[in-house]
Amino acid sequence: MEELRAAQTQLGLETNELLATLMLLVYSQAHQQAHIAALGDGAICFDNQIYQIDQDNVPDYPAYHLQDPEEGLQSYLYQNTFTIENPAQVSIATDGIFSFRPTEPGETASVMAPVEYLLKNRELPGPDDLLNRKLTLLRNSRQLEPVDDLAIIQLLID
Repeated sequence: MEELRAAQTQLGLETNELLATLMLLVYSQAHQQAHIAALGDGAICFDNQIYQIDQDNVPDYPAYHLQDPEEGLQSYLYQNTFTIENPAQVSIATDGIFSFRPTEPGETASVMAPVEYLLKNRELPGPDDLLNRKLTLLRNSRQLEPVDDLAIIQLLID
């Protein structure tokens, strides 16, 4: 948050220019724990369960808390942070994962199908450019594309 404050000052940005989801995943191999901060809308998937973080299209973005006193900022961060014990897999994604729409007019599609495919499916080998390969398959085989920004981080724990 200190770096975000510094960037805001250095670039002369208004609060509304900093409204963005922040999803942070830190894994402790020593403790076999995943720590996640989910600030804004998005999705978390661990051990094959998907959890949608949806604040009714009015996300409580970190930018709203840049001027909070230290105790208020700590409270905000702690209420949006949690720990997962002994996960086999953890994924975090921005809310763009729920924005898939058909590329052809008049087509309909299940919103959960791309979400499940992107966060759970392990059919394609290797991590190299996996998101782009999966997005290409969704576009070419199901005529689906996201209409919002999409970022996904996936951690597979051996």
